[in-house]
Amino acid sequence: MSIQFPNLGINLGYVGKSIQIFGFEITFFGLVIALGMLLGMGFVILEAKRCGENALCFMFLESL
Repeated sequence: MSIQFPNLGINLGYVGKSIQIFGFEITFFGLVIALGMLLGMGFVILEAKRCGENALCFMFLESL
């Protein structure tokens, strides 16, 4: 599978669809989704600490 950007003159020859870790096949799309979730959780924790709130309440969706 290749990815091309014709107007930019960029051509990525072979780009795989997935990787295997410990016998499990994980797609790159799944890795991007997981990375986005982790970054979002990190942002919530930092923002809760900045505002003086309990970060665990936001992480476990407890009532404030």
